[in-house]
Amino acid sequence: MILMMMFRMISSYRPIIYTWSLVTAFIPIRYCAVGVSSFQFTYPSTFHLNQIATKRHQLFRQYTNLSPQSFVDEVTSFLDVDDIPYRNISNEELNGILQNNNIQSKKRVNEMMSLLDNHVILAVGKGRQTATTDSAQSTYSFILNLCPTTSLDTIIKQQHNSTNISKSVAAAAYLNSDLTKAFANSNTSIVHLHQDVWNRSPEIVQSRMRSKCGISQQRIYARKTKVKRITKLEYLPFLEENHLWGATGAKYGYSLYNKANDMLVAVATFSSKRKINRDNQTFHSFELLRFCTKLDTTVVGGITKLISAFVKEIKSNLSENTRIDIVTSIDRDFGSSTWPKFEQIEVMNPLPMFVGDDGLRRHAVGAGLTPLNQNIEDESSSMTTSELLRAGLPTSLMEQLDQDTLKESPWQLAAENGFHPVFDTGVERLVLIVDRKENEDTKQLWDNSMPRYVQQHYSPNKGVDQMLTDIRDYKKS
Repeated sequence: MILMMMFRMISSYRPIIYTWSLVTAFIPIRYCAVGVSSFQFTYPSTFHLNQIATKRHQLFRQYTNLSPQSFVDEVTSFLDVDDIPYRNISNEELNGILQNNNIQSKKRVNEMMSLLDNHVILAVGKGRQTATTDSAQSTYSFILNLCPTTSLDTIIKQQHNSTNISKSVAAAAYLNSDLTKAFANSNTSIVHLHQDVWNRSPEIVQSRMRSKCGISQQRIYARKTKVKRITKLEYLPFLEENHLWGATGAKYGYSLYNKANDMLVAVATFSSKRKINRDNQTFHSFELLRFCTKLDTTVVGGITKLISAFVKEIKSNLSENTRIDIVTSIDRDFGSSTWPKFEQIEVMNPLPMFVGDDGLRRHAVGAGLTPLNQNIEDESSSMTTSELLRAGLPTSLMEQLDQDTLKESPWQLAAENGFHPVFDTGVERLVLIVDRKENEDTKQLWDNSMPRYVQQHYSPNKGVDQMLTDIRDYKKS
């Protein structure tokens, strides 16, 4: 009886895991099974998770009313306080970068410049000089694109196109993706910081920006850490507090502890295996679900050490002829991956999401979303951080969007309900082939695999699927 009561208490906290059946990089299912051996840690861990959720709720209430200018002021104030140098990228300089990369038509460049009218773009930190710009303007660590929450009306006005709403929104959907491509051609990293992300996780964002500038408060080499297998009740609170997208459940959890003070400084989590035939070879494929370090901490070589420990354990239980690969998905809003030995396989189309008048992001695509109305004060108080970060559009709006015959654009219907479109930069999918053979073609292995990942987003909801089609069709035009 006591064990049953404790199981119910643990199950009431419902973290999510990202599965192999994902349609996007973020398609979750519910996790509700917890090993009996974990029960002894339930009370303190649940309390810790509630403390983190309460802190996030307070941040939502504190920042949701920030205007676009206040958002810019908050970010530049942080840079000033931390003594991180920055300067504005002028329109002329930006236009030159877009024109010189020859990856966009002149029409698209003009379109992008119009869409960037309400953005502020900064060169942040100190970095190496590039060959394409003046030495006085070229020393920075990364480009920071401050993306204010923008209404549908503003997007339409920026393009002077009120007759084709779908095309106007789709053009905006690819803005950050095309910017990333343009700056990548100049070997420059660009971060797209959305106003709602800053509002709800300023401490994590600040930590990541410090890290990109090379000024983390604590820098540790992996050889000075010890690796340890950990349980869900150990890694979930760490991820809730330190990962930009919160916690997930997982099959395997590994950690790094600083040998000097026995402090937990990094965590990586992995999915259960998926058996895949890749080019007539049997692979046990795993997904790297989460990796992060403690705030304001850089662990040099940390991800390599964690993956090595994971692979060592997996190999001990495999036959000689079975191979291993690790797949992961990267949120390109904070730049592309630089993880060693991982190879980029594909980049997905931008995914439509929405920010409500309350400042909180809602997802339109994905399983296991928690529908959330505009009044987050009432509804969000009982939600965990992970549930808040996986909030979905209200049920009533999704039902309207799913009608057979919509009288208006689905984008317009969402806007009338107080939800403004926001887009990611297109998730980057990576794979690491363990013990890769000489001259082996990773892309060929991936393309000749069964079963396979789906290659584009879709939704059973008619209106949402139309939005995805609008985005997909834009690149075909």
